[in-house]
Amino acid sequence: VSILTPLPTRAHHDEYITRYLETGESKIVGARRELQACRRDGTTFPIELSVTDIPQFGIFAGIIADISERKQAEQKQIELSRAIAVAGQQERRNLANILHDHLQQVLVGVRIHLDIAKNDTKDETIKQTLVRADELLNQGLEITRSLTAELNPVVLHEEGLATALEWLAHNMKERYKLNVTLDLDQRANPQNETTKIVLYECVRELLFNVVKHSQTTEAHVSLQRLPNQDIEVIVSDHGIGFDTRDFDHQISDASGIGLSNIEFRLSLIKGKFWLQSQQGQGTTAHIIAYLNSDKVKDLNANV
Repeated sequence: VSILTPLPTRAHHDEYITRYLETGESKIVGARRELQACRRDGTTFPIELSVTDIPQFGIFAGIIADISERKQAEQKQIELSRAIAVAGQQERRNLANILHDHLQQVLVGVRIHLDIAKNDTKDETIKQTLVRADELLNQGLEITRSLTAELNPVVLHEEGLATALEWLAHNMKERYKLNVTLDLDQRANPQNETTKIVLYECVRELLFNVVKHSQTTEAHVSLQRLPNQDIEVIVSDHGIGFDTRDFDHQISDASGIGLSNIEFRLSLIKGKFWLQSQQGQGTTAHIIAYLNSDKVKDLNANV
């Protein structure tokens, strides 16, 4: 290890071994960890190191594996995931544009003709039928407007994350009877467009989970700018809670996306996600993300 690793890592490794021998505290013994190793030419490559104590012989045994190929495969997977995220965002925008620019315009045109027909007819039976058709058409228009806003919330792009969350809270109340209280810091508005989209989608997904699983009609969303310039989002409820060991099974039927996929989405913007939950005590979801755009790649840059 002393030969293969750079100086800082080498020094830490020696300290860990010395501490283990003196106190029995095991930082690396019996564990597996990833390090950077040095080639003769000074370039580095990733390795996986496992250290085992063999007290019978008074020695340590180490297994070192070159994980360059694995890391390359992981990086390719990340890039593929980003490409899929870009395609998904663009597809939602395209669908929202189709609904707004085409379907809604057609429905508005139909409503105009219905109004003309209602005014022209003298037959009360036909007029009542046209009135009912107009009511159904208005419902269809409202559904398409709501769907358009959900697919591509214009307020998110034009006015920022806090205002978009206000709209989302109103929408959750109207559509799902979920009362969402808000504590929003207007300064906590990511500069990166992708970060805004991901955070908005994560909050929406968490609120869907409240509706589907928490057996409560109330939730709270907090958006704050931290002293270190990061953004903190907290979504909490006082519902039935769950055993966090079942984390991967908490699936939202509303969108088909589980909580574990929220972790994946946030990994694309280098965010962090963790849950606190206890049966009968409710659930609190924590999200941390960067505020500054220079720390996160914009997934829309090549769209």
